[in-house]
Amino acid sequence: MACWLKPLVDRFRSERPDVRFVLLASDEDDTLRNFDEVDLSLICGNERCEVGENLYYLFPDIVQPVCSPDYLERHGPFPDAQSLERADLLDLHRKHWTSDAIGWHPITWDDWFQASGLGAPHVLPVMTSNNYPLLVTAAVKGEGIVLGWHHLVRSLLDEGALCTLFDSPLQVDRGYYLKANRASLDKPHVQEFIDFVLTGLAALEQERQRPGAMPRDAL
Repeated sequence: MACWLKPLVDRFRSERPDVRFVLLASDEDDTLRNFDEVDLSLICGNERCEVGENLYYLFPDIVQPVCSPDYLERHGPFPDAQSLERADLLDLHRKHWTSDAIGWHPITWDDWFQASGLGAPHVLPVMTSNNYPLLVTAAVKGEGIVLGWHHLVRSLLDEGALCTLFDSPLQVDRGYYLKANRASLDKPHVQEFIDFVLTGLAALEQERQRPGAMPRDAL
């Protein structure tokens, strides 16, 4: 929420300062999205969607190794997946959320190395946390390499605070959705915010596909 949704809310409120938001986040309670007072929910995972719900597809679940330019200059280059076995890895703990709330675990370095055909890494991460913003902050400060979710680190890549190492995105067969409660669709500004989110994502995708786009634009 802090890395993706809150910046969107800030931009929307700068255009519509009369609109008020209540932002609720939970990695424990999957029923939160069905509360009557919840107008919109951000859902990750295809299996969490029910037939008949008002869903808007946002983007796929894609991660890629990223670090600060300073870390890359001091410790790189890292030309391929195997070279990361000598890097300082920042890892997301599998208890980032509970299996009671979501039926699968977040992607870790073990998953990424397995998908790269190397098996488990031969070195332990220098830091593991269930707090993703903490890991991203550590990466920005030059403490190591983190798996960057494309939608969460895009702004940091655009600013130059983080950079990609090589072309190695890992896409998982699940996506992110915006769910609108039926009773909320007639409320003022709900559909307006939905359109704001979808239009912004469409503009980013169009920019990504333009000829000559820089590699970081791919995120």
